[in-house]
Amino acid sequence: MGLESLSRAVSVVWLAILVLRLVLTAVPYMSTPEGKTFMTVVNVVLIGGLVLIGAILGRRLFRYAAAKADKEGHCQQCYAKVDPGAQFCPVCGKKI
Repeated sequence: MGLESLSRAVSVVWLAILVLRLVLTAVPYMSTPEGKTFMTVVNVVLIGGLVLIGAILGRRLFRYAAAKADKEGHCQQCYAKVDPGAQFCPVCGKKI
């Protein structure tokens, strides 16, 4: 699974949990102590998802910045490191 598809999958799951949280806010059970505990767990999962999405996007941004700074040592398609003198990118296969 590539970084882009992983980021998309995590984003979709995070959005689904966020919608579930918004829907559950209107349920009377959520005002009980057990409901508040459940909502706390949901909030922790949402925050964890934000951190994970940020880490994935941050890694991608770091690779992009490195590729732009060192055009000879990185693939301009997927930003992977490329050995000097390589004809093709070892990750995406694009001709260098």
